[in-house]
Amino acid sequence: MFYMAEIKDVDTIAEIVRETITSVYPKYYPDGVVEFFLNYHSADSIRDAVDAGGVYILTVQGKAVATGSIKDNEICRLFVLPLFQGKGLGSYMMDKLETLVFGYSKEIRLDASLPACGMYLKRGYKPVSFESVLTTYDHRLCYLILKKQKITGPATNETGSEIYCGTRPKTKSRQF
Repeated sequence: MFYMAEIKDVDTIAEIVRETITSVYPKYYPDGVVEFFLNYHSADSIRDAVDAGGVYILTVQGKAVATGSIKDNEICRLFVLPLFQGKGLGSYMMDKLETLVFGYSKEIRLDASLPACGMYLKRGYKPVSFESVLTTYDHRLCYLILKKQKITGPATNETGSEIYCGTRPKTKSRQF
């Protein structure tokens, strides 16, 4: 079940975030960056986000396994518990969050950490900038800012010709 979080869910969200960061992020980042993420996604910052609205939880068989947030046209704080990764739940969360944002915006923005960057690129997000933050121990957090445009109507190329994904529409062929 996908639902909007309430204050009573803050500890659950914080645990999903903490477990994911401590289990997955050390495979991609040095200690200073992992500490930065843990501090940045503290229970207090999660509580503030839940208060503001736009924080969501995904449960599977009654267990909270993923969380994601929306702030304006930005999708942020998307985390899936490590035991549930690789099962399509991150993509499911993105489907839900994108649908919500594209309901009122023509563009979605997100900051892509290394563990999730591949998923976002496969979903059609395009890099707009490379960013870097100095953390403790002189370790550097590197990430991409990505954007995705809402597609309205048929997709077209630079010349304005329609682009077909898969099979072209069938047309009657003329024989002369």
